[in-house]
This record gives sequence, C-alpha cells and structure tokens, in this order.
Amino acid sequence: MRAWVPSFEYFQLMRLRAQHRRAQTYSGAEENPNEVELSDLSSLDRRIINEAFRQARKAQQRLELDFPG
Repeated sequence: MRAWVPSFEYFQLMRLRAQHRRAQTYSGAEENPNEVELSDLSSLDRRIINEAFRQARKAQQRLELDFPG
C-alpha cells in the first residue's frame, strides 16, 4: 500500500499539469478537464504510469485476498 500513495500523487500531478496547460491555451472547446492525452506524455511519464498501474493492480489483488467477495 505504501507504493500506491506516490502513484496516486503522480496521477494527480499529471492531471493538474494537463488542467494548467489547458487553462493557458483555452480554446472554448468542451473538454474533460481531467483527461491526459497519452501523446503529450514523455517516455519517462509513460514508464512511471505503467509502474503506477502495476502498483494499483497489486493493491487490488491484495484487497481481494483480504476481503474476498
């Protein structure tokens, strides 16, 4: 679970960066303010995201073991 917190924080950072970028170049189009375009990400961002998703999967698997449905 300790690894999940930094992953969550990184996703929030990416979301806020995307919102900030949209605010600077606002075109009036209706867009999802929380959407992050994959094409805007660097290769490092993509690697970090993949690791964050891996940590999320591990957390979900652990919760399934602790709390079977």
